[in-house]
Amino acid sequence: MEVVNASGMADAGDRIAEILRNRGFEVAGVTNTANAYKNTVVISNTTDSRVVNRLSSLPFKYSLQVTKDEGKTIDAVVVVGKDYTGK
Repeated sequence: MEVVNASGMADAGDRIAEILRNRGFEVAGVTNTANAYKNTVVISNTTDSRVVNRLSSLPFKYSLQVTKDEGKTIDAVVVVGKDYTGK
């Protein structure tokens, strides 16, 4: 799993990564982007129900997008948007 911080808050990506790790996800990395997102999005690159079910109950506000992209080496990407409050 990757985390992309597009919230404008310096530590939001690291906070989300910590939440994910505490829930048993392997986080490959956290990057920042200047391209701000209004809302947080979790993108599943697989339709595998085991992965999608785990992504369906994260403890922060987000929308879940499920795609089938077998070219991706990671199962999911979390794009942290401006709606992330850090709580």
